[in-house]
Amino acid sequence: MGEKREIIIGRDGYNRLILVCFTERNQKIRLISARLATKKERLDYEEPKYRTKNISILKTQNVLSQDH
Repeated sequence: MGEKREIIIGRDGYNRLILVCFTERNQKIRLISARLATKKERLDYEEPKYRTKNISILKTQNVLSQDH
């Protein structure tokens, strides 16, 4: 099984909506990637929080890396 990766969405210091993927290794945070959110991700994030499909409810998502 691969390492546990976290995906978070939020605003940076310039108020841009970004997605960040990271993992924890040896008690240190290792950045995998960071990018601006897509239009769909922005719309999902900015929808009212009562909608169950809204990714902003969860804020984080666990994904497993694929072993290659």
